[in-house]
Amino acid sequence: MKFSIAIMHHPDRAAQAAAVQAACAPLAARIVADPDPHGIPSPLRTAKKAWAAVDPDATHHLVLQDDVTLTDGFAGHIHRAVAAQPAAAITLYVNWHSTPNSYFVRRAVEAGAAWAPLFDAFVPTLGLVLPTHQARALAEYLAGIPDDIRHDDRVIAEFCRQRGIPVLAAVPHLLEHGALRSIAGNELDGERHATVFLSRWSAQASYWETAPHVLAASTRRAAHRSATDFSVELHNSETRLRFARPAAGEHIWHPFGWYWQDWCPLIGMDPVDVVHRGRQVIGRYDVPARLAGEIWAAGYILGFDSLDTAATGELRTVLLRNAFRTWLACGLLPEDQADLDERRRDQLIDIAVEAVAHGREPVLAARKVS
Repeated sequence: MKFSIAIMHHPDRAAQAAAVQAACAPLAARIVADPDPHGIPSPLRTAKKAWAAVDPDATHHLVLQDDVTLTDGFAGHIHRAVAAQPAAAITLYVNWHSTPNSYFVRRAVEAGAAWAPLFDAFVPTLGLVLPTHQARALAEYLAGIPDDIRHDDRVIAEFCRQRGIPVLAAVPHLLEHGALRSIAGNELDGERHATVFLSRWSAQASYWETAPHVLAASTRRAAHRSATDFSVELHNSETRLRFARPAAGEHIWHPFGWYWQDWCPLIGMDPVDVVHRGRQVIGRYDVPARLAGEIWAAGYILGFDSLDTAATGELRTVLLRNAFRTWLACGLLPEDQADLDERRRDQLIDIAVEAVAHGREPVLAARKVS
């Protein structure tokens, strides 16, 4: 296996591009500059050049953006990850509040899975790997798209759909988004960070071999074909369900969700039982009861929706806490964020992790009966 790597670069970020290039070592990476840096901002314009910059003898091509931070030991991690899924489009990052994909990543974390299949409306492109024959085909495809389309993520999603290329997110993510000003005009999206990222971690190569039944089940959910397929979001300090409703013609990023307590019977959960269990746990902690109840519900649903109730392990525990930490960071109202010190934030994460275990219990009981 041999990688070629292209870093999409804007001249305003010379130092950042060089840092990303150095972090790829010992893998060699070339910097591909925006051909019209003073023109209308267009990631697509630079993506065209980056996807065409495939080394002749490479087996896989990776395109990175210049405002990312790579995990330590990146070269080893990317080699082992791609070796496990050599035919897939592998994204190395999912935004922490991207609906529904950030939930699919957190669901993979709960199951101890290394891969999260994604909904195909768009493909996160901060870091994306393709087999080289697909990368060359993508470069040809992009060449026919006008630059004023601007964003490459939806165009690449359409390419992957047309060619039947599965899109998988690596879990944990292998890069984090930087805190630089968005050149592409994405400031209205607020802070953009990874759903689950560790700056340093290690695992055996076998970690990337997710069980086939787990991958198949998560792939079915990510397709969002059933009206009762759902994801969970924590938004404005409330836990909400987002149902797929494929026949409704709704835009996937519409701002509306269904409050969990009103709608969880539709997924087979008893809200009275969830609240009762939560009160027994939350009372042990010095945290705002309202916030604790919401993060308890999010964790409970995540456990109830488990892909693998047998999943355990130290790495899973670390990643699960990380996943809830980012959920709190992106999902609480500013005034609620301001009221939390680090001790109370950690207590909310404790509550969420315990909620996952409680959510698994009805699933385990049902399986014993059957």
